[in-house]
Amino acid sequence: HTLGFVPDIAAIAELGLPVIDDRSQSYGFFLGGDTAEGKEGETSFLQMNDTGLPGETLEQEMSEALQGRKLNAVSMDCTCGREKGSTGHMGSGDNMVLKERLLAAGLGDEKTQVFSNHFSHNGHGSHQELCDTLGRNGIVPAYDGMILKI
Repeated sequence: HTLGFVPDIAAIAELGLPVIDDRSQSYGFFLGGDTAEGKEGETSFLQMNDTGLPGETLEQEMSEALQGRKLNAVSMDCTCGREKGSTGHMGSGDNMVLKERLLAAGLGDEKTQVFSNHFSHNGHGSHQELCDTLGRNGIVPAYDGMILKI
């Protein structure tokens, strides 16, 4: 994905999420940096691939990393598609739960862009079916060549 800002490498916080899959500890990445207009610290992006639905500590860890800012965008794993998620991957239901948790914790708001990605045949559904399900909940399924403007 193309980001609409240049992340400051010094501001990247790697958050170890309490999620274990069959292979290893899974991680989410928080990027904070200057916006395309050069306004320092106004853009924040949470990327969560190869993660199941995170444990209870996510909101606290994100609050500390954001230092009072809101997430501008979130991109979540949705490998399981319409199926129930696992310890290493999420499904569409998990994406909807996670979005609500982040908003309820004040980590995002109505302007926060939320995307799903990392789809596979394991989800037993088409991209259109994901668009229908997730779209009703304000989550945009990613597609090849998609450019995120944050």
